[in-house]
Amino acid sequence: MKRSKKRLALALLSVAIVPSVALATTVFFVLCLLLVAGLIRQAEAAHIVCGQTLGPGGLFVLDSNVGPCDDPGPAIEVESATLDLNGFTVSCADTNANNILPDGIVLIDSKAVVLNGTVSGCNDGVLVEGFRDQSKHRVENVTSDANANNGFFIDADGVTLIGNTATNNGNHGFKIHGDANASISNRATNNGSNGFFILFRKNKLVSNTSTSNGDNGFFIDGDQTTVINNTANNNSNDGFAIFSGQRKFAGNRASANGNNGFAIFGGNNKLLRNMATDNGNDGFQIGDDSNRLTKNVAENNGGNGIYLIPGAFVNRIIKNVASGHLDPNFDLRDDNSGVTCPNTWKNNTFVTKGGSGVGCIH
Repeated sequence: MKRSKKRLALALLSVAIVPSVALATTVFFVLCLLLVAGLIRQAEAAHIVCGQTLGPGGLFVLDSNVGPCDDPGPAIEVESATLDLNGFTVSCADTNANNILPDGIVLIDSKAVVLNGTVSGCNDGVLVEGFRDQSKHRVENVTSDANANNGFFIDADGVTLIGNTATNNGNHGFKIHGDANASISNRATNNGSNGFFILFRKNKLVSNTSTSNGDNGFFIDGDQTTVINNTANNNSNDGFAIFSGQRKFAGNRASANGNNGFAIFGGNNKLLRNMATDNGNDGFQIGDDSNRLTKNVAENNGGNGIYLIPGAFVNRIIKNVASGHLDPNFDLRDDNSGVTCPNTWKNNTFVTKGGSGVGCIH
């Protein structure tokens, strides 16, 4: 009886094992076919050196630092492939003393990716190029430090930047020169010019930080840009310098910048729940028409809290809070007047008001 039970158990076990082995064999065979067909990517283990082009296609992982690299050409070019820096650094230096530095990592064609490492000492640290409306490159968790020009130069459309850091670069931390790019949770610190320099249309800036840069925290010149939950602190000029219009600004903070917290020189912008505190000049300075400021806060700035300079008309200033702005400045100021009020002020909370349009402020 015991022997029969043992035989039965062995038989059941064999029935269970055989399909499992067969399944594992089948899965392995299918994966091999996909790999051969190029439908899945295999990491390239070859040692990467200065001047190398990676791709088209493939996944490449650094096994050591690369450089210092010198011209001609970029340190590494990535063509429609993925480069995982794996915590290592790509560096440049003018080893031939011709006063020319190469760019660091250059992404070309479309859908190239670079992530997880550092680029330093190059011309532009990371340069992203590609077809307009088709590039779809991605740069993630990369630090671009002490490059002669820009930390990151995006000269393409549809690029995604996530969790990157630009520090100590000679020009801009992030220069975005294209449409429909997304900058999410990036940081710019101690760069020679602007932390973020944004041109063209339909770009998105979400949860970025710009600190202690030589010019503006954020310089934005392009319509239909969305700017949400960003922070600009201790920059030499404006926290946010805004040109052109049709933009949405919500939940942004500007503090202790050398000039204005928010300088708006474009029309049809919507500013909702932003905060400007302890800036050297005005909290919000409005120099164009048809902007709407709602539920923003301006406190303890060196100039005015919210100031509509001469020539700024048809703006709506509603339900904002301003306090702590000392004589000869005001919490709210409008230097525009007429037979009827050229701007609408309603339901604001403040202590002092002034300007030629003072009678219109409520």
